[in-house]
Amino acid sequence: MLGETGALASVGVRGSASGLGRPALAVCALLSALASLLALAPAASAKSARPATVTRQVLKVHESRSERKAETITTPQLGKVTLDKIAIIKIRPQGTDPRNVLVLEPGTSAAAAYFVPFAKALVEATPGWQVWAVERRENFLEDQAELTQYKFGELSSEQENPNTKEDETPPQQFFNYYLGYLGQDQAKATKVAQERVEAKVRAIVTPEAEKAVEAKVTAFARAEVEAFVVEQVSAQAFEETGGVAPAFEERVAELAAKYSAEHASELVRREVEDALKYAKEDAPELEAEGIVIGEELGAKYASEHAAELAAEGQKIGEEVFAELEAKFTNHYEPVPESLVGFAKQWGMNRTVEDLKVVIEKAKAHGGKVVLGGHSLGGSVVTAYATWDFGGHPGAEGLSGLVYDDGGSSPLAISQEQAEASLAQLEQPNETPWLAFGGIPAPDLGLFSATATALTTVEPKAPSQLEGFPFLPADLKSPIAPVTNEAGYGYSVNVGTSPESLIAAQIHGGKGVEEVAESDGLHGWNGEGALTPVKRYAEMLAGTGLREASGSEWYFPARLTLDTGAVGNGLPNPAQTVLGLHSTMGEDLPKSLHILAIDSELDKLLGGGETTLNEAEDLAAQSGISPSNLTLIEEKNAYAHNDPAGATPEINEFFKHMVPFLKGIAE
Repeated sequence: MLGETGALASVGVRGSASGLGRPALAVCALLSALASLLALAPAASAKSARPATVTRQVLKVHESRSERKAETITTPQLGKVTLDKIAIIKIRPQGTDPRNVLVLEPGTSAAAAYFVPFAKALVEATPGWQVWAVERRENFLEDQAELTQYKFGELSSEQENPNTKEDETPPQQFFNYYLGYLGQDQAKATKVAQERVEAKVRAIVTPEAEKAVEAKVTAFARAEVEAFVVEQVSAQAFEETGGVAPAFEERVAELAAKYSAEHASELVRREVEDALKYAKEDAPELEAEGIVIGEELGAKYASEHAAELAAEGQKIGEEVFAELEAKFTNHYEPVPESLVGFAKQWGMNRTVEDLKVVIEKAKAHGGKVVLGGHSLGGSVVTAYATWDFGGHPGAEGLSGLVYDDGGSSPLAISQEQAEASLAQLEQPNETPWLAFGGIPAPDLGLFSATATALTTVEPKAPSQLEGFPFLPADLKSPIAPVTNEAGYGYSVNVGTSPESLIAAQIHGGKGVEEVAESDGLHGWNGEGALTPVKRYAEMLAGTGLREASGSEWYFPARLTLDTGAVGNGLPNPAQTVLGLHSTMGEDLPKSLHILAIDSELDKLLGGGETTLNEAEDLAAQSGISPSNLTLIEEKNAYAHNDPAGATPEINEFFKHMVPFLKGIAE
């Protein structure tokens, strides 16, 4: 997933046409034939290849005592965490420790486990190589305990949720820990808010409704008394007038007035008795009428005061939601931004310094070292390779660079852009984290981790996310209900995934099945997939790994900003503003080999630049021969995550990587 739409345009993850170098046609044809033979070799020897093993190693990075103290936080779920560390996920043939190392840097909102399925196939096909994928220090802010337990089947078969008092299965426990509790709390908070607002409206209109009913009862009793009085005086009036109109009516009125005055107390008592009798005998009808009147009055009041009531309901809902979150602690708690203001400094300087620890450790193996990166990780590759380490470029001692659909544009951001962006980031209330695709941290990481883990563990089970009230509408399949796999596939597949998540997409198959299975669920049709949905889910869920996934929940906004200033490793005003040192782009070793692949993302966001063009420009700056370049054009066929995710047998990136690494080793 990996790159961020807004940042990609400035970083240089773009696309357009390019070719496989520019040697003479005869030589090109020969090299192409040899490459094809080498690419096929792994399949022929697959039976004898050692299976890959995956381990995770935490590395301390050198910091002063004051730096360690400043970057130490404590939360209830993480405990005390000192963020002076990174990690390496090592993928290597079982029982071996090869001398040659391919170091891979993940992209935006991605983590080291993203590379594991690709790397496992790669080390099995390239004897003498191992792959180290880098976990940045922000990964240690993630509470992965529940995720790990779910992946390894360690959750209770049934457990009561203290919030809902309902028994939950493992997938429900897992989902509700990270996301589901929000829906539960939201439903409760909404209900309470609605009840309180409705109670307020009722309190306002009920007295008026009661008065209306009382007025009706009073009118009825008064009419009964008036009829009684008329009955008492009618005989006398008839005798006196002979019943001739209008004299009769006039005399009845005179006598009634006189009678009422003379029997006032008695008539008041009678009116009260009649009212009570009527209210008692017709109570159900009067109550129903009162309810109707109240509803009419309530609807009128709600309409006239809609904005006021909505604001009050929102305020009540937020207060209740906060109370519920605080009351129940059996769920994930995001790291408060107030604790991690220092992460606004986690830009390219920090990333390059941490990466150097890994590179030096890889060099100590005594073999060849190649540095590669996906998406924004490609920008980090260029930044490191051109970084000025005391007059020496970072590429010194490296044998190759690999760009998986991401590099660094020669066009750096301007000094004014750098100054404005930095000033905005340093505002007290500004988040240190990037909102990938407009989804704030850590929400995208949580969506990714939960959806992918559910897809890998229980792909055919009912989607847990489908009914989640906070899931964006454009991530929900219109065909429902769906399985976990189908729900996730819909959200990342080219053609149904929203444009805002273009950097998270794959070619995962035909899509959600229109016809449901016997259980009523619509599954996923993966026919024609480059990257099977389940394989992509394994990349991001960190299948088989404890305390690690392929999604980065908190990605530093400063790193995105800094990538825009790298500018293919040439000095520029923006680097001065941001304090970067990627300035030795004309001094790379001429022996350096470079491999690059582009994708549809380049075509859509390119603006004339591509990953391939950028690799060519970088090589040309230092006089690196075009014969050292392997350029794979897939901008009409591959989505952004297909190079790392596609099945190895049909993966052009994999097919070229194998001979590329073998050639370097030899």
